[in-house]
Amino acid sequence: MGYSMRKRLKTILLLLTGVLLMSGCSIYESVIATDEKADLNEFFGVSDGAAAVYVDDERCEDNAVVQGETYYVPLDLVRSELDKRFYWDGLDDRLLFTDAQKIHEESLSDSSMVISVDDRLYLSLACLEKYLDIQIEGYQEPDRIYIDKAGREICRETVSGDTQIRVLGGFKSAVLTEVQSGSRVQVITEHSKWAQVRTEDGFIGYMLMKNLNQDEKETVKIESAKEEPEYTGIKRDEPICLAWHDMENVSGNKQFDALTAGTKGINVISPTWFALTDNDGSYKNLSSADYVRKAHEKGMEVWILIDDFNDNMSIGQVLGKNSVRQKLVGNLISDVQAVNADGINVDFEYITDSCGADFIQFLRELSIRCREEGLVLSVDNANPTFVKYCYDMKEQGRLVDYVVLMGYDEHWQGSEAGSVASLPYVEEGIRTALEMVPEEKIISGLPFYTRVWTEIPEKYAASGAQIRQDGNSEYDRYSLDSVAVSMDEVNRLVKKAGVSPEWDEDIGQYYVEIPLEHGKQRIWIEDVRSLETKLDMVSRYSVAGVAFWRIGMDNDAVWDSISAYLKKQ
Repeated sequence: MGYSMRKRLKTILLLLTGVLLMSGCSIYESVIATDEKADLNEFFGVSDGAAAVYVDDERCEDNAVVQGETYYVPLDLVRSELDKRFYWDGLDDRLLFTDAQKIHEESLSDSSMVISVDDRLYLSLACLEKYLDIQIEGYQEPDRIYIDKAGREICRETVSGDTQIRVLGGFKSAVLTEVQSGSRVQVITEHSKWAQVRTEDGFIGYMLMKNLNQDEKETVKIESAKEEPEYTGIKRDEPICLAWHDMENVSGNKQFDALTAGTKGINVISPTWFALTDNDGSYKNLSSADYVRKAHEKGMEVWILIDDFNDNMSIGQVLGKNSVRQKLVGNLISDVQAVNADGINVDFEYITDSCGADFIQFLRELSIRCREEGLVLSVDNANPTFVKYCYDMKEQGRLVDYVVLMGYDEHWQGSEAGSVASLPYVEEGIRTALEMVPEEKIISGLPFYTRVWTEIPEKYAASGAQIRQDGNSEYDRYSLDSVAVSMDEVNRLVKKAGVSPEWDEDIGQYYVEIPLEHGKQRIWIEDVRSLETKLDMVSRYSVAGVAFWRIGMDNDAVWDSISAYLKKQ
C-alpha cells in the first residue's frame, strides 16, 4: 500500500472517530447497554404482606406491613427516622404523642391507628399523618411507601427523550422502569454522567445526565400540611449565674444568709430540696417559703432541684409508669408553687438505656405544665464528653428552657487520680453540647471544689484497701482514696505542708504533691486563677450562663472574678 493510500485511510479513521465522539458514543452505548429487567421484589427487598419504606428518599432498613389496604410502619422506625415524640405505654397498651401543649393518646384496640404483630408495634399511615407534618405517597407492585418531611427542598427536572431508569449508574445495570420524554423526575444526586432520580411512579434509580433538561430545573419546598404547636420557653435577658445549695435536712435553709453574704452576681439559687424516695414517685421535701422570700429580696430566682440518688428506689420504675409520672409532675408543680419558687432543676443521674425514653417522656410532660404555669425548667447533664445517648440532649434542647452541663467530675471518687475539671475537658463539653443544643439554652456548670488524692504503696496500705495497678502513679501497686474539699480547705492544706503548687498551662490549673510518711497526696487545684481561666473560655461561647457546684465551697475572692465575667457578657 502506497504512502498516499495509507494517509487517506488514516484521515477516514480520524473522521469516523470524530463522528462517534460527537454523537455521544450512542452506537457504543446501544451495543453494550442491557435491557435486562430488575427483579423488583428483590430490589425493594419485599415479599407478600410487606412494603418498602423510604424517608426523604433514603431506604429504611425495616419494612412496613400491609393488612388489606392499610400500611403500618414499625414504631421504632418512626421514632428513629421521623419523630421521637411517639411513646409506647406498655402497662396500659397506649400510644402517646406529646407535643408542646398536649398529650395525645391512641389505643391498641383501635387498629386504624396502631397494631401489634409478633410483639412488635406498628403505626398506620393515618396515624402518622394525624400527628406529623409529612407527605406520603404509596405505590404497588411491589408495595412501597415514600414519606417526605415538610420543609425539605427538592429539585425537579424534565426528561428529554425517552430513556431508562437503572438500578445503578451504568449501561450494564438492570432496568427498573422507563420514563417518557417530557415527564418530570426528582433529582436526588448528580454525577458527571449519571443522576440518581425518583420517578413519578415511585422508583429511585439512575438515568443519564444528558437526558435531563437543565433549562427546566426547579427547586421546590415540600409544603407544610399542618400547624405545629410552638415550643415556647423562658429566656432571661441577663446571663444566668446559678449556684447550687446542697442540704441534707431543713436546717440547711438557715444557712442561706451566711452562704450568700459574700457573693456577687448570683441571680439563681438551686437548693437540693426534693429527693425521690420510692418507686411511687414520692420525694423528700425540704422547701421553705421564707427561704424563697429571702432569695427574691436579694434578686435571686429559686429553681428547686430534684434528684434520684436514693438507693431504695429505681428511677426506671418511677418514670416507666404513666400514673407515677403524672403524679410526680403534678406534685412538683404544686410544691414549687406552694413556696412561690420560680422553676425546677431536674438532676436525675441514674438514667440508663433501658429508661432513656421514659426520662424524655417525663420531661415532655413536665415541660407542658411548666409552660402553662410560667415556671423555668432546667435539666442537669453529665459533661457530654461522657457520651450517654439515653439522656438525648438534642431532644432536651427542644423541650426545656435550660440544659445545664455539669463540667466537673472529670475524675471522681473511684476513678484514677486527676483533675476535677481541666480546661480542655470543660471546653470540649461545651463544644459537644453545641452540636445538640441551642447556645442560648446552655449553662456551663463549673466546680468550686477540689479533690485531694491520697496514694499509699501497697506495703503500707490499710487492711482491706483496694489495690490499684494502673500506671497512673509512681507506685506500681497502691491504694487510692480521695476527698472533695473547699477552696479554703485546699489553701490551708497546701500552706500547712509548705509546698509550692506549679501552674499547668495545658489544663489551666495549679498542681501540687504533698509527701506523706508512706505515700503522697496529689492535688489539681480549683482556685481563683483556674476559675478565671475557665470563665474566659466560656465567654468565647455565646451560652446562656454559668452554674457552680456548690455554694459554701467557694471563697470570697472568686466572686470578683465571677462578677467581672458577668459584666462582659
